[in-house]
Amino acid sequence: MDTTRRKVVKGISATAALAPFSVGRLSAQTKTNMAVAYTGPDLQYLTMQVAQQNKFFDEVGLDVEVINLGSGPRVRQAVAAGQAAVGFTSAIDCLMLTLAGRPSKLILGVDRRMAWANVVVRKEDMDSGKLKSVKDMTGGVFAVTQPKSASWGTAAYLMDRAGAKNFQIQGLGDNANCIAALKSKRADAVLLSVLLMGPLIKEGWSGMLFSSSNEAAWNEIIGGDAPGVACFALQKLIDENPDLVQRFVNAMTKAQDFIMKSDNAALENLVFAEFYQNYDRQVFDPALAHFKSYIYSADNLVTEQAYERMKKLMVLGDLEKEETLAKPEASYANFADFTFVRKARGG
Repeated sequence: MDTTRRKVVKGISATAALAPFSVGRLSAQTKTNMAVAYTGPDLQYLTMQVAQQNKFFDEVGLDVEVINLGSGPRVRQAVAAGQAAVGFTSAIDCLMLTLAGRPSKLILGVDRRMAWANVVVRKEDMDSGKLKSVKDMTGGVFAVTQPKSASWGTAAYLMDRAGAKNFQIQGLGDNANCIAALKSKRADAVLLSVLLMGPLIKEGWSGMLFSSSNEAAWNEIIGGDAPGVACFALQKLIDENPDLVQRFVNAMTKAQDFIMKSDNAALENLVFAEFYQNYDRQVFDPALAHFKSYIYSADNLVTEQAYERMKKLMVLGDLEKEETLAKPEASYANFADFTFVRKARGG
C-alpha cells in the first residue's frame, strides 16, 4: 500500500500533530497535505475510497490524510479544532458546527438519502406479527450509536412520522453494541446501513421493518430526498484557501462520476481488497447494488427541499429547537456552498 497516499489514523489523539492542510507552491515533486476526518469504512464513503484507489487526489496535487474517528460528533470536533480540513460525515454535523459558533459550509453531497435509515428488528417479532411497521414500535426500545447524533435524530423522526408512541431511544456508543442489544432483546430495533445489516439477515435471526429501498414507504415517512453524509469545511478555510477546497471537490466529483458510470464488478474489484476484506462478497455485492440504486447522488448537490427535510428531522430528533433552525444562520443559503461542485462540473 502507498503509505504516502493513504494514512488511516485510528483515534483523535493521534491527529494532534497533524496540520489540516499546508499551503505551498505546487510542483511535480510537492503535493499539498490535507486531513479528512470521517466516521469509519462503509459504502457511505465509497466516493473517497474511489478517489484514493484511482489516485484522483494525486492528480489534483493532494496528499490526503484519512482519519477514522468513529462518530459524527468526533468528526465535528476535529474540524472545529483544525485537526481536519474537511469533515466527511452526516450533513447534520455541518449545521451543528455552524450553530455552535464555528461557521461551516457543505461543499459536496454524495447521497440522496440516509444510508443508515434502515430499521432492523428480530425476525421472530416480524414473524409473530408483533412488528408489522415502524408504528408498532410503540412502547419499544430503539438502539442507536450516539446520543443526539444523526442516527438518534433519524430514529426519532421515523418513529414520530410513523405514529409510534412512548418509545425509548438509547445511545449505546457504536453499531456493535446496538447489534448486541438487539440480539439479546435489550432493544427492539436498531438503525444500520445495508452493508452492516447484511450479515445479520444472512444469519437468519433479523429482518428489515423499514428500508431505504422501499420507495413507497420511504416517501410516505420521509417525504423524499434527505441528505445523509456529506463533506463540509469551516467557512474560514473556504475563504482563505478556496483552491484547496476546489481541488478536493474536483477529485471527489470525478470519483462520484466513476461510481455512477462503472459496473458493480469493476467497483468491487477496485475497493474490496483494500477496504472490505472482512465482509462476505455475498453481503457486499447486494449492498453495493443497493447504494447505487437508492443512495448515491449523481450530481453531488443537496436541494433546498432535501435540506428542509433534514431540519425537520433535527427538530423531531430533539437535536435542535425549531426557533433556532429558523434563524438566518440556519438557512439553506448559509448551509451549502456548491460553487465548487458546479465549477468542477463545468458550470
